Amino acid sequence: MRVVIVLPPGSRFDVDRPTSIETVVRSLGAHSHDRDALTVICDDGAERGDALTTLAITPERSPVRRARIVADHIARLKPDLVEVHQHMPSAAALAKRLRRAPGPPIPVILYRHNLLPDAGNLLKQWRHRRRVALFDGHLFVSEMGRAQFVDRYPELADRATAIPNAIETALWAARAKDRLPLIAFAGRAAPEKGLAPLCVALETMLDAAPGWRAGLALRDWSTHQAWSEAQLRPLARFGDRVTVVHNAPYAAVRTLFQRAAIVVIPSLWREPFGLVAIEAHAAGSAVVSSGMGGLAEASGDHALVVPPGDDFAARLAEGLLWLANQPEEREALAAAGQAHAVQVHDAHDRSRELDATRRRFRKAVSVRH
Repeated sequence: MRVVIVLPPGSRFDVDRPTSIETVVRSLGAHSHDRDALTVICDDGAERGDALTTLAITPERSPVRRARIVADHIARLKPDLVEVHQHMPSAAALAKRLRRAPGPPIPVILYRHNLLPDAGNLLKQWRHRRRVALFDGHLFVSEMGRAQFVDRYPELADRATAIPNAIETALWAARAKDRLPLIAFAGRAAPEKGLAPLCVALETMLDAAPGWRAGLALRDWSTHQAWSEAQLRPLARFGDRVTVVHNAPYAAVRTLFQRAAIVVIPSLWREPFGLVAIEAHAAGSAVVSSGMGGLAEASGDHALVVPPGDDFAARLAEGLLWLANQPEEREALAAAGQAHAVQVHDAHDRSRELDATRRRFRKAVSVRH
């Protein structure tokens, strides 16, 4: 089946520094039965190519103008289905244009990587309802995301499917035993990712466990640079026991997780899924998680959960220190999490679900028309 995958504006599909959306698209696409019939439309500017067929367009900020450019390529490619990822304004503009195009209807599905925004006032609710009705299918990266959508739009329940995120677990695999006494964090340098309580917790942890170190791989550094520097400043007294890397390549994050005994995910917001969790599990690290949103779905029972709330930093430090001092429990948690990732979150199996879902949506559109 010929499928055009449209990434959101700003996505360059860079192999070295992919976004989480790009990682999911690449992992699932690599194992798809239709791999040779997939075309990924992204913005140009990537530093490296990709094994999947890629069509790079000039970046365009206007959703309407971008939709016109993408629709012209779709008319030439003649796909059986169009899969648009995230960014509702550009996705809705493209869906409207494709609906007006001559010829047989092309199914358009929206692949949602975030939870729904707040319903807002009546005008916003009306606009959102009109937009979601444009799509022949809605894919969600977690069951929680699908349930939220169905609760708000019950009339569209038959168009909603969850395909939980997946990765190529074999690429991340490393021995879960005999790891370095290292605590790792990888994510955006942003308040909602829990960087502030993490830094406070690391101060307490590193003082109490002098044999341990911390490695932080921070993305989008410039967005909150002044705030992030303020959070990190107290850790400077630990010298080379704390390493901070900005915008590290994907391979460097993978290596960090494969070496670290513990990966901490202290998110303060409801994660739509939490791709970093399954990456950490697959790499063989013990995971300490806030359990917010889809993080619980990603880890199952295989993470030490420290929920946000009063004294979060102190409780986070307590959890980290407990794992540091309990090597047998830590390694057992890591091994169980790694087995869970392979069994539940491997891209090879999940891509088969996506292939089948695309065909189901295509068939449903054919029946309706």
